[in-house]
Amino acid sequence: MKNGNIQHYLSLLAHQPGHSPYLLPDYLTIVHPGWTLFSSGNFLFPLTPRRLAWYRLLEQPLLTQHFALIGEKKPQKVDYDQLLTSLQQQFHQLDFCLDTTGFEPPRGWKSQERLTYRLNLPENPLLLRENYSQHLKRLLKKPASLLLRNNLAVDEFLPFLRTHLPNKTRLPKRFYAQAETLLRHPGLGWQIYGAYANEKLVAACAILHHGNQRYYQLAVNAPAGKNLNAMHQLVDHLLINYCGQGLVFDFEGSMIAGLQRFYSGFGAKPYIYTRVSYSRLPWPLSLWKHGI
Repeated sequence: MKNGNIQHYLSLLAHQPGHSPYLLPDYLTIVHPGWTLFSSGNFLFPLTPRRLAWYRLLEQPLLTQHFALIGEKKPQKVDYDQLLTSLQQQFHQLDFCLDTTGFEPPRGWKSQERLTYRLNLPENPLLLRENYSQHLKRLLKKPASLLLRNNLAVDEFLPFLRTHLPNKTRLPKRFYAQAETLLRHPGLGWQIYGAYANEKLVAACAILHHGNQRYYQLAVNAPAGKNLNAMHQLVDHLLINYCGQGLVFDFEGSMIAGLQRFYSGFGAKPYIYTRVSYSRLPWPLSLWKHGI
């Protein structure tokens, strides 16, 4: 990618308030080294292409939530038809997420609303806890002798993540290398929180800092942590730590009902974005990872 394109892209990002950290060039280079920029009308859009034999695929990378069109002046209505129609001519299969909702994709595309959960953090902890669910309030009242730390070292967090992240997630091997590179990148802001029981780490999560936004990432429980409801205690602790700073906390969302209850229990509200997919791969390759 030409340096001039990156500089222009960075200047556009600088004038787009509240943009996602997943649009940052440094972040994109880590999660998908072959990323590039696509021009659609007056907008730029990050692409993360890869190949399956001689077929071109476009997928949402690991450790990102969604992408958005970045432009100098946002018109009343963005022409997503133009973007998607142009992309389907260049790729044989596409499956990615857009930070928008309420549009009808072109013929041949599938779409699905996806949920994340966001919380506008209040000025003080009392206001924060007023909006907790009754279930969460009961859990927090139960005694749990946990030591909560605000600045866990990356070297302590990463082995814990590898050990206790559920195998059912079926993450590729590159996930852990990318996570480590992101956590150690000097240009990205992170804060890692940990909960200890009997001097042993039982729950931890990495929070990505970006502008006035905080992103709940790489959260993991040991079995002992689950028994102690350690993640509930830890998230309550870190949200209190962020109160009074005018921040928005993004739980990163899930389509799993249990996780949705966990996020909404802290007073977080659903934020909808859209997953879109399209395939013109020949059968039986068209069945591979296509559909929603």
